[in-house]
Amino acid sequence: MASTQDTPLASTPWTETPTVYFIIPLYGREMAHDWDQVLRNLDDTLQSLLRQTSGAWKAMICSQTRPDTLPDDPRIMFEPFDGPEAERAKTEEGFDNAGKKQRMIARLCREETGQGYLFQLDADDILHPDLVEYICSDNNSSGYVIRDGYICHAHTFRMGHLRQQSLLHPFAKPFYKQCGSCAALRFDPKADEAGMTHIQNRGAHKNLPETMASFGYPLAPVPFPAALYMIAHGENMRQRRGKLGGKLRYLRLNRLGKRKSAQIAQSFGVSA
Repeated sequence: MASTQDTPLASTPWTETPTVYFIIPLYGREMAHDWDQVLRNLDDTLQSLLRQTSGAWKAMICSQTRPDTLPDDPRIMFEPFDGPEAERAKTEEGFDNAGKKQRMIARLCREETGQGYLFQLDADDILHPDLVEYICSDNNSSGYVIRDGYICHAHTFRMGHLRQQSLLHPFAKPFYKQCGSCAALRFDPKADEAGMTHIQNRGAHKNLPETMASFGYPLAPVPFPAALYMIAHGENMRQRRGKLGGKLRYLRLNRLGKRKSAQIAQSFGVSA
């Protein structure tokens, strides 16, 4: 594991106008049980980007299949997942290899000239409209983690807390422990290879605060509930692997009332 000395925080002068780069791996049509549902999920995610109060973001989607419903916005780009790497992925993982897509997108993002933050975003989760504005205005040059948010049933829109465990919430867990759409990592395409080591070795999302701190990039918590972790729409990888039960149990233990769930949905700009 690298130390703070291996990856100095100020390896290059930091920008005052950062961009948040969202990388969105999407499995292809042949992997989907219901491709139309996959497209609806993706559109919900992209609409949450289009609702951002700051326009300082770009999104790159990587998949075997190009969605034919992408919004007409130059900030939303598509990269086909094909060639030898895609062929190897078919034999290495029974469902889909999102990790290879993430690495491909990260490499492509390095062609960008602007510094900012790299955010791995699942193609079904929904972000709070103020998230990009907060990241870009606070701009700590190190990174951010979503600690507070909600788990949301895609059909009923009933929600549960994702937050630090406490006496009032004894069964709660932080958002980043449950959902991979949880962190904006320092991204500096002007840096040398050492400046990308922390991204290439980010590891499991549940350990991101500790991992990034070990590389010298401590993650600051976003100070408001910043994302909805969407479950039970039929196309979650965990659900397809038969492991949805634990998420539904967590939702029951941390469930919010119907009125509160509707208020949260409204604050995120979605209809319950």
